[in-house]
Parts: sequence; C-alpha cells; structure tokens
Amino acid sequence: MKNVTFGPIRSRRLGWSLGIDLLPHKTCNMDCVYCECGKTTDHTNTRKNFYEPEYILSQIDEAVRKAGKLDYITFAGNGEPSLYKDIKKLIKGIRTRHPNIKLAVLTNSTLFTDRDVYEAFLDADVVLPSVDSVLEKGFKLINRPHNSLKLDDILSSLLKFRKEYKGAFWAEVFICPGMNDTDEELKALRDYLLKLSPDKVQVNSLDRTGTEKWVRPMNSDELKKVLNAFKGLPVEIVARKS
Repeated sequence: MKNVTFGPIRSRRLGWSLGIDLLPHKTCNMDCVYCECGKTTDHTNTRKNFYEPEYILSQIDEAVRKAGKLDYITFAGNGEPSLYKDIKKLIKGIRTRHPNIKLAVLTNSTLFTDRDVYEAFLDADVVLPSVDSVLEKGFKLINRPHNSLKLDDILSSLLKFRKEYKGAFWAEVFICPGMNDTDEELKALRDYLLKLSPDKVQVNSLDRTGTEKWVRPMNSDELKKVLNAFKGLPVEIVARKS
C-alpha cells in the first residue's frame, strides 16, 4: 500500500506543508490539459475509500512526528481529494490528533455539490478551489471533466459554499494561453469571481510540462492582459510549484 504523505515541502502559499494524497496515481474526475502529474488514467466521479481511514491517519501521525515544524497539513496530490469518501472523517481525525496544525485543501471545485464534501471542507482553515473557466466550451476543453459533472451545478454550489465558509478562501485560475484568455473568457471569469468574492485570486500558468505538450506558460503580454481584465479583484501571481 502506498505512502499517502509527501514532504514536508516549503510552499510559497502555505509555508511548511505536509502533503496528503488520498488517491491511487492519476485517479480524478477531470483530465486537465495542464496537469503536471500526467494524464488521468482512472477517470471516475465515484467517491470511495481507496485506503482505510485509520491507515491514512496513522501515516499522517508518523509524518507529523518526523517533520518537526509544520504550518499546514494539505490535501493535494495527483487527483481530486474529495473523491475520497470518508474525507469528513479524516478531517475530524486530523483536527483531534493535530489541533495546532492548520488544514488546507486544494480542490478542483467539482464536488461541493455533494453535501458530505461541502460540510467536510467547512472545517478546513484554507480552501483553494480551482476555477479555470465558467463557460461550457472552456471547461470542457481545459478540464476535460467526467461526463456526469455539470458546470452550472459546480459554480452555484461553490458560490453557496463561499457564503457559509469562515476560513481563508483563495481561488486559483490556471491560464492556458489561447483557451481561457480570450476577452469572452476573461470577462465571464471576472464577473463570476466578483460574485464569489475570494480573499485572493491566484493566477497560475505552466511551470513544468503539462499533460498536453502544446500547453505553454503565459508570456508577459498575456499576463498583462489577464491582470487588466481582473482589475478590482485581489490578484496574486503564483508559481505552480507553490
């Protein structure tokens, strides 16, 4: 059985962070063209316990013991963490065992439609949801979602979660030049992000080779265009390695 922890790594956004990867390699409900972990090989939207909760918690305990100083325990990895069925139980277990370490969640935002996921993530200190396109065409081209996912449901459930959530809320937008940086895409993104009202909008671009080799980083002119389009929003430029 695999080791579900990795790091700790020094993160620009989260300081010293212990990563938790709850899924087998490349299990996800999306197959994003820019993913630096590679192509999704198990394209599923079925939530299940890929490993026993107690096994995961014991691995976290051991990693925390060895790590020394930690700022965050972070659900991340190479797939969507909310596909783990008992994630609510895991979060409660981490809170009980390690109350002095903050908890962060990197998520593709797709499963806030599930009440169990919604309630589980309310207990996190930081939620970092990805929103790469709010238009159907861009969503399908960039994120290549499982066919059971509905963009309108995803966007509305994220808005609802934001209104209830009390922690730090940092939305991430990954820009794929030529795909979601058109005037139409950027205006639609800006309008939605204004409604979402995140504490930060973290604009990202390719840092290492993505799933599709034709995806490339933004150049300086493309970055300026995005920043101009997002005026009035709390924008922060981040590197993928963070």
